[in-house]
Amino acid sequence: MKTIKLEHDWLKKILPKGLSYPSSTIISGPGGSGKPLVEFAFVASWLQAGGSIIGIPLQYPSIDFVKSAMLKLFDIELDTYKKRYVNIQFDVDIDSYEQIAENEIKANLLKPEVLNQALDHAESLLQRSEIGTLVFGSALNL
Repeated sequence: MKTIKLEHDWLKKILPKGLSYPSSTIISGPGGSGKPLVEFAFVASWLQAGGSIIGIPLQYPSIDFVKSAMLKLFDIELDTYKKRYVNIQFDVDIDSYEQIAENEIKANLLKPEVLNQALDHAESLLQRSEIGTLVFGSALNL
């Protein structure tokens, strides 16, 4: 396995060797324990290492919260990563998926085939990176 360097001292204490990839990581804990903080720290480190991101933040009604949190917490302005960041927004009122902006897709993620199609489409919008694409999500109870 490969690893990327983590950019935050508090995260380096938890994972001194860095974040291993390819892998799957589940961050769990009670409400208020800081799960999004850890998730966004991984996202920031991944972007800073040159990777691409697909975000599926189900608990937020729009990408605005993610953009604001990344800027406030990690001084990362997601709009500067338009070729390396795509957001997939959950929309139960559509049957499939649709691209609604340069780096935004809405999709009915209750349908496994639609989730796969939306992920494939999101990947096709991204600039290729040497370390690949990190898919992150929150409240994934699908």
